[in-house]
Amino acid sequence: MNVFDIIKEKILIFDGAMGTEIAKYRKGDSELPNDFLNLKEPELIEKIHSQYIESGADVIETNTFNSNPIVLSKLSKESYLDDLNKKAVGIAKFAAKKYNRKIFICASIGPLDISLSLGSKYSFDEVKNAYIKQLEILFKSGVDFAIFETSHDMINLKAGICGAYEIFGKNKLPVIASVTLDSNGLILSGQDIKSVYSNLSHFDLIALGINCSTGPLEMRDFIKTLSEISHFPTFIMPNAGFPDENGNYNLSEMDFARTIKDYSIKGYVNIAGGCCGTDPKHIKALSLSLSNIKPRIVNKEKRFSVSNKIAIFEDDIEKPFLVAERLNTLGSKKFKEMVINSDLNGIISLAKEQQKKGAHILDISFINPERNELDDIKKNLPAIASNIRIPLMIDSTNIKSFELAAKLSGAKIILNSVNFENGNDNSLKAIELNRKYGSLVTFGLIDESKSIAFDFEKKMKIFERAKDFFLKNGLPKEDLIFDPLVFPIASSSYNKSALDTLKTVEEINRNGFKTILGISNVSFGLNPLSRKYLNSVFLYLAIKRGLTFAIVNILEKIPYALIDKEIRDICEEIILEGKTEMIKTLNEKTSLKKEIKETSIIKKEEEMLKDFIINGGGEIESVINLLLKKYAPGEIINSIIIPAMNTVGEKFSKGEYIVTEVLSSASVSQRAIDLLKPHIKKVSFKKYKLLIATVKGDVHDIGKNLVSIIFESNGYDIIDLGTKVDPEVIVDKAISTKPDFIGLSGLLARSSEYMIETAVKLKEKNLSIPLILGGAALSKNFVNIKIKTIYKNSFYAKDAIEGVRIANTIKK
Repeated sequence: MNVFDIIKEKILIFDGAMGTEIAKYRKGDSELPNDFLNLKEPELIEKIHSQYIESGADVIETNTFNSNPIVLSKLSKESYLDDLNKKAVGIAKFAAKKYNRKIFICASIGPLDISLSLGSKYSFDEVKNAYIKQLEILFKSGVDFAIFETSHDMINLKAGICGAYEIFGKNKLPVIASVTLDSNGLILSGQDIKSVYSNLSHFDLIALGINCSTGPLEMRDFIKTLSEISHFPTFIMPNAGFPDENGNYNLSEMDFARTIKDYSIKGYVNIAGGCCGTDPKHIKALSLSLSNIKPRIVNKEKRFSVSNKIAIFEDDIEKPFLVAERLNTLGSKKFKEMVINSDLNGIISLAKEQQKKGAHILDISFINPERNELDDIKKNLPAIASNIRIPLMIDSTNIKSFELAAKLSGAKIILNSVNFENGNDNSLKAIELNRKYGSLVTFGLIDESKSIAFDFEKKMKIFERAKDFFLKNGLPKEDLIFDPLVFPIASSSYNKSALDTLKTVEEINRNGFKTILGISNVSFGLNPLSRKYLNSVFLYLAIKRGLTFAIVNILEKIPYALIDKEIRDICEEIILEGKTEMIKTLNEKTSLKKEIKETSIIKKEEEMLKDFIINGGGEIESVINLLLKKYAPGEIINSIIIPAMNTVGEKFSKGEYIVTEVLSSASVSQRAIDLLKPHIKKVSFKKYKLLIATVKGDVHDIGKNLVSIIFESNGYDIIDLGTKVDPEVIVDKAISTKPDFIGLSGLLARSSEYMIETAVKLKEKNLSIPLILGGAALSKNFVNIKIKTIYKNSFYAKDAIEGVRIANTIKK
């Protein structure tokens, strides 16, 4: 039986941790990942595999978590790619052959020490190709399937699974995807478990699940939610609780197994195993406790969803889904100028305004005949996708633009749109984008004929053809949206075009398909207030007929009930009866009315700068110039910028902000500081310095880089020593550069040993510089007991925000 069949019959048991098991047998004194033990000590790896099999594991993972071209390139060990992966599979197969039952060999694929969502020198395709190289070696060597585990970045993960798709095509992918969630239930790039599922729901995976970061108890709500929404089998691989001050995981095997058994009885689990700190005893207890429990019954029905940081499912919101239209270079002069002027802060601010005002989805278009659309997407879309939580719709006529947007955003986007104007080619390409990236496809009712489909009959004829075409070619029905097209009622040669569009919406809805309309097209050519009224009435009439998505100006929507009955009646006569002669009457009536606009309180410059920083966008140059007339640069930094960043930190600590939103605020803050720098030179102002490094034996730098950005945005100068830094080098640099603070980061268990060594050497040199330590290798107890007792001026920071808070407190 293959794995797809077995997980229907039983809960599949994975092995436990590799890294913490290795640490029991040998001191972590190597700067190389544990993967190199495949070559140096293969008998140790084989021994660990065998112990897990004897404990009841159905699956053992290869020791290849870091055996990827990108990770190896950081170590200058790219030439070991083949040997590490082939040897790992050989060791696992040798261990499995000793037993008289089927043992699956699963290739362990790590997340890479990069984040495409937060910014990286690597592209989507480079990451995808790196994964392909590793996957091809592993599968040729004989693994049964692979797991992308401890995944923290959605774009990284999609690149990896797209790589698997390119290898295996449309067949079932022999792949499990597993993410690691923080205490707020988010991966590093900001998606919650519902969004993770939505983003990956188009792939034909073995399973989707959660591993690492926490013990099983902390995973309860997340695995429950996943089991309720997922059409995939579910996967859970918790740690053995949390590390203590000695770096040991102390959750007993019985408590570990008891919690997962409870989840399994409740129907949450199909596959279970152990991550950091779990050992053969945990897996034995798990195997015994789950032996007679049936796996979760998997509901194979896929629901409509669209997602970015958050996901929207079919029944989450009363329809229609409101799609904000203002980030469109063809429809918004303001947005067009922002793109031309590279005003990224302004673009983010505009996008956030649409989200704040109630948009469910953000429509984005960079079409400009005078510019390169692909270049503008590259420059702007990653920042929009990172800073906006709601899903995205990409408005273009270029298939290359759609694919680029899917890669850069990491989101399950809506493509708007394709048609039959030039045949079927673009529609076929859109179907392929759906298979690779999960993108929903919008089809506009246009065919090859020269005559426009104004009337109901022609619209429905094109709909029938398109419906059959897409379903025949494998596009899931839930991922297909139809646009019956809205034409300006004032200039249309067919005065009932609006009515026929509404009739088409109703009929397509009756056929069980989704529809979308660009509402404001109907009023093009009317005066501004007439446009608002006609748009609002048209939207109301479309909603009554089952419209799914409405592209609107989210700031100018007028509730139907608040429109004067006389105005409503005129609008309905124009739309439903084709009385275009009434447009003149509508314009006359609305010209007598005063437009009601939102009143905005004029804010002082101090409040404006704070708001710009907290909201992560805004035009700060003029505000800084005004503030410089009132305050010294140091006062602006200490009284406005730092308190604003403190507010951002508080929001992050409460789970109100995600990492990308913090980085957006940090970017605005840093821009403000950069504008102040020329003036700082003219006055006496103390700038504090942070010396930061990832310690010896560790090449991970995502956390360190985040800390640097946050500190710099709070007015600190940064001295970055990089990764794999010896304790002696850190101490020497501390003596020569005289920083106000030292920051040490480490992800791996052995990192903590080098932090202790650094503390010892700092004490030997009689230094007293505050030492701030953080990273997955540490806990507060560890720092207090193992480091603070050596070097008194040591502090533990759970994240970058807390690190800044500690430093700011010490400064006072």
